[in-house]
Amino acid sequence: MTEEFNASINDYSRSKEEPRQLEDKTQLDSKFSWFMVFVGLMVHFVVFGTVGSFGIYLAEYSKSHFKDEPKSVLSLIGSLGPAIYSLFAVPSGIILSKFGHRLNIFTGAFLIGLGLIIASFAQQVWTLFIGQAVLLGAAAGLCFVPTVSIVPQWLDKHRGLGIGICAAGSGVGGLVLAPIIQAIIDSIGWRWALRINGIIGTIILGICGLFLKARVPFKPPKNIIDVDILKNPKFIAMWGMGASSCFAYWVPFFIMPLYCKYYNIPASTASLIVGLMNGAVAIGRIALGRVSDRIGNINTLIISNFICSLTFVVIWYFATVTWSLIVFAIIYGTFSGAFFSNSALLAPQLFGLEKLAQVNGLYYTCSTPGYLAGTVTAAAIINAYTVDDYINYLPCMFFLFGCYMISIACLILLRIQVTNKLIIKV
Repeated sequence: MTEEFNASINDYSRSKEEPRQLEDKTQLDSKFSWFMVFVGLMVHFVVFGTVGSFGIYLAEYSKSHFKDEPKSVLSLIGSLGPAIYSLFAVPSGIILSKFGHRLNIFTGAFLIGLGLIIASFAQQVWTLFIGQAVLLGAAAGLCFVPTVSIVPQWLDKHRGLGIGICAAGSGVGGLVLAPIIQAIIDSIGWRWALRINGIIGTIILGICGLFLKARVPFKPPKNIIDVDILKNPKFIAMWGMGASSCFAYWVPFFIMPLYCKYYNIPASTASLIVGLMNGAVAIGRIALGRVSDRIGNINTLIISNFICSLTFVVIWYFATVTWSLIVFAIIYGTFSGAFFSNSALLAPQLFGLEKLAQVNGLYYTCSTPGYLAGTVTAAAIINAYTVDDYINYLPCMFFLFGCYMISIACLILLRIQVTNKLIIKV
């Protein structure tokens, strides 16, 4: 194994003028392949761990320098960042295809540090929008597409497991960074927490950019936007699945604290439930990635999205005490994690490795509408069915149920285009 790893390292260090030779000599599923998975995990850890820790900063903003700002305005920073990252998926894919991954990663590393340091000097809320939403979101988009496009190249038999581990870095990052950020805030304040967060993020992403390596050269696009991909029925079904899923995905994470408050569950317990949901997401991404190696990506997504849809109307609506909400959090978190890990596996399965950067860049724009409007729509539905002190959550639950059912319909259409056989790995 040591000789195999050393050989892979030697191949890795060779000139970029020998990409095809590298492809021929490097074995799939090698020890070096799993090193690439680890590098991808660290990118997710830093980028999405930082994005996912926004709630820690939000709580501090709301009680300190920005306490007079409407909470809805401050909350918008947290939802705008992911929307920006999904919009940056398109230019990220183009840059990756034309110039290679290092330009993406190094630019993202620079922007994450710049954005958080700018935010640390904020005296007005618009500065937070520039630093912690626009620049951080752009950094996430630039770094995300290379990892989900390069890591699958190194794996074959265990591709699902590898992508699951890589994607789990997001959940692990949130779990690890959140308490560290809180400790820094408690010790020296939120401004220095942002600066330290940004500096560490820049360093780690810069190191990841040095080690991440494409096995198969990406095919540079003839046009900025590949219209043939956009018109492909498989891509349309795949995009529809992602868009409808994203309208529902984040809602439980944001609504749960309010739901717990309505049923007189302490805020500390609500935070624990949300934390368990994040932890279940990380575990689910790994476990369902492994499942997809056995039954296929599309089959895994159909099953997991169906279970997610049922959790809203069968479990969550009837859950009014802590233990039942924990059951919901674990089940929903586990199966909702399939969206990020298994979606990343659809592109190489359907379109091959050479077009992976272009397809991923276009595909991940699907999350923009849901990130911007999903939670807002759910909150509007809840408000519409609130009378005095009574809140009827059932219409919101059916909205979430419907979003996941639409995603299942898109997956079934995609499956039909791939095969007409019922019992088959796909």
